[in-house]
Amino acid sequence: MPKDPKKKARLADELENLRCFLREHESLGGEWERVLERTIRVLKRRPRISRKPFPWSVLDRLETPVELASILAVETDPDLVIRRVNRVTARFLGGEPRDFLGRDWVETAFPRDIGNEIRELYRNYLRGDQAPPRARLMKWPLQTPVGRERWIGWSWTQLHRRKLGQTVVFWLGVDFTEQQRLENRIRDLEHRLDVLFHLPSVGILFFDDRGRITELNDKFVQIIGSSREALVGLNMTELPDHRIAEAVQKALQGEPASVEGEYVSMTGFKKTTGRATFLPVLNKESHVEGGIGIIEDWSEAAHIAAELEESEARFRSLAETLNVAIFIYRDSLLYSNPAMEQMTGYTRRELYALPMGNLLHPDEQARVLNRLRRNLSGSAAPSRFETRLVTKTGETRWVEILLTRVEYYGGPAGLGSAFDVTFRKHTENALRHRVALEEMLAQISTRFMHSEFEELPAAVEDTLRTLGLRLNTDRCHVLLLSPDHDRFTHVYEWSRTPDAAVRETLRAGGPQALPWLCRRISSHESVNLEDLRHLPPEGSDDQAFLESLPARALLCVPIALGDRIFGTLGCQMIHATRRWVLEDIRILHIISDVLASAFHRWEAEENRRRVVSLLEATLEATTDGILVVDNQGGIVRWNRKYLEMMGI
Repeated sequence: MPKDPKKKARLADELENLRCFLREHESLGGEWERVLERTIRVLKRRPRISRKPFPWSVLDRLETPVELASILAVETDPDLVIRRVNRVTARFLGGEPRDFLGRDWVETAFPRDIGNEIRELYRNYLRGDQAPPRARLMKWPLQTPVGRERWIGWSWTQLHRRKLGQTVVFWLGVDFTEQQRLENRIRDLEHRLDVLFHLPSVGILFFDDRGRITELNDKFVQIIGSSREALVGLNMTELPDHRIAEAVQKALQGEPASVEGEYVSMTGFKKTTGRATFLPVLNKESHVEGGIGIIEDWSEAAHIAAELEESEARFRSLAETLNVAIFIYRDSLLYSNPAMEQMTGYTRRELYALPMGNLLHPDEQARVLNRLRRNLSGSAAPSRFETRLVTKTGETRWVEILLTRVEYYGGPAGLGSAFDVTFRKHTENALRHRVALEEMLAQISTRFMHSEFEELPAAVEDTLRTLGLRLNTDRCHVLLLSPDHDRFTHVYEWSRTPDAAVRETLRAGGPQALPWLCRRISSHESVNLEDLRHLPPEGSDDQAFLESLPARALLCVPIALGDRIFGTLGCQMIHATRRWVLEDIRILHIISDVLASAFHRWEAEENRRRVVSLLEATLEATTDGILVVDNQGGIVRWNRKYLEMMGI
């Protein structure tokens, strides 16, 4: 200690001020007493006491224990303008002590909302409205340079320097950031525990170090089928079910334990299937002070699983016996029934490994795969559509598919059923073909019925055009024979590529160029030639002429009415061979009958006109005057001689 009485008095004054200040903040605990003792020891070792009213150099070097981090010290004037700052505070604020001298303490260190609160408290303190904040801490966040929030426990007091005639405000702070974080974490854990405790799907219970239930949630009461009054205080180590008792004892010994299976409640007499997990709860000294039990009720899940298993068994039993193809898919097929194998010709193993697009007709792949994806994504309602499949043998089959979306083993999947409608499609096509044929025949018959004598050639050519387009042939013809069959009296021809030379060739060649064909037509027989390069031996005389047309395939039927042969109706393929089917032959026969009737009427009309012409010539050539009247006396006809005789 210094020998100078004045220095002794100044030192004693400083120490007393520090002691009084620290005593006013007893709420900070015993740490401040240790700080005071260390500060006094340092001051006693100082060879010379400065005029500073507070030992700042000591606080700059002084560090509190790890629990409280560092001590922050600030001295301001009554207007809260900084006069001194220790190094710890400056480091928190991101600078050196001299950087903060003369700056407003509240604006420098605190966010705006906290700063306004501090100023209000400080003004109340100066007015005497409230006592200084002694024996308590005020936790406020400190504003750091990089935006990190530090929680500091602040306390302040006014110190009057009697000898210097100054009044200063002295601020002391302790960093409680880690403690604040721990408190926040504890609150978060407590909140999570509260949420877990009130979960509607899990039963929760707490038990003490003897295994007695102390607290439980409503779900546990529901699972056990008892009452809260009957369960609280129940000693689980004495339960008749030794599995539960042993698991609780393990938890009280510090080891987690769990039990699975059926349990019959001794208080509610309810059978429950589930899992019970028991965990130890440790205190600060790591001693077991109780435990927590988590009860999962599997009864409903087991019931649902049993129902699902039963439902799946029914589905498989039904799907395996139905005569309808059933399939489940995602990116590929996941399930198919035997009807699917029979429809496609592939085995199940082959179907599961085969891309779904390979089952579809090439013209249908894009459309059908898009519908399958839309159904799987849920963007489309259940849909029904028809498409074509290609079997393993290459056969094309028409199927009607119904799609919907289902859950399958934990994920969305598409469920489809496919009906083989090939026979129906063929029947529909045949019916449409029949209707179109009947419409065509009705149109042709009507045309001939309402055609005048002069319109008959045009009607024949229109008929050939309609027939050629209907049968998809390259050329159609009608060859009318003379009564003695030695020439073609009329040649009618339609071609996709009109060629007048063909008609002239047929007219010039006549029946003599086609002896075998004309003999068959005269015998009321059809001629069906798939490939004109392979005529029967008896038709070799016709081959050269047929090749000159040119033609590759030929179908001819006679145009006949009774024994009367008018000629032949035929179709030709120019560039390719063709197998003429019975339907083609039947159509030609029907149209040939229509043409035969038309030609018969045409021949009758031609004969009538010839007779009328002859009668008129005779009437005009006679030397007698002739007047023709009807039954009512009306004049019908007269000749020129009559007019001369009557002077008309």
